[in-house]
Amino acid sequence: MTIHDFTRLHDGEFHAFHHAWIGAIQQRMNSGLLPEDYYALAEQYAGPTKPDVLMLERREPFDGSRPGGTALAEAKPKVKTIARSDRAFTLQKRKTVVIRHISGDRIVAMIEIASPGNKMNRAAFDQLVKKTVSSVGVGHHVLLIDLIPSHPSVPNGLHGAIWADLMGDPFEQPADEPLTLVSYQSDEGVGTAYLETTAVGQPLIDMPVFLDDNVYVNVPLADTYAVAFNGMPPHLRRRLSE
Repeated sequence: MTIHDFTRLHDGEFHAFHHAWIGAIQQRMNSGLLPEDYYALAEQYAGPTKPDVLMLERREPFDGSRPGGTALAEAKPKVKTIARSDRAFTLQKRKTVVIRHISGDRIVAMIEIASPGNKMNRAAFDQLVKKTVSSVGVGHHVLLIDLIPSHPSVPNGLHGAIWADLMGDPFEQPADEPLTLVSYQSDEGVGTAYLETTAVGQPLIDMPVFLDDNVYVNVPLADTYAVAFNGMPPHLRRRLSE
């Protein structure tokens, strides 16, 4: 399925799609994609933040020998751009809030789907940037799905702001691909971003979310997006498909 133009929806209408997509992702991740010692929970509070989907680990870390899941330990994710910084996260030198799950199970990763509310003003934009930087900086892997165009005042979008804060490295968003899918791998204080820039009308690809330094699963974004889209009211589907 190709990416739709969500600027055609009101905020409440997008919220309904957003909620359905999150639920579809949780269901798929917990239906055999994750190794048996991992599970996904939607909209769980984690300290001062509220990520869309948490990936949590039970008991000891996955070592690749136990059944369950389709995690890959060696092959690199297939994306357009892999950006890596050889310097430690600047965030490690700051005081940060350690994010913990109320159940006591260890957070390993988060999935965030940007919404119009994250782009409504600079304060909201900066809040999501800060949340992502804080999460990656304390060792959590993050998959950020950003299908909402950013305001011209921030032409390089959420990833541009996040990457500059984490690494101090510049990123220039392609003018013809204003949307972004990016997986941040937190690897012993050194960051890697697996980046796919895209646009309305282009096919939505699956993206990795890391569970450990070298272990990831591909999140079925295209299939779960289709589930959420097909569950929308017919008049909204028609509006998006015009």
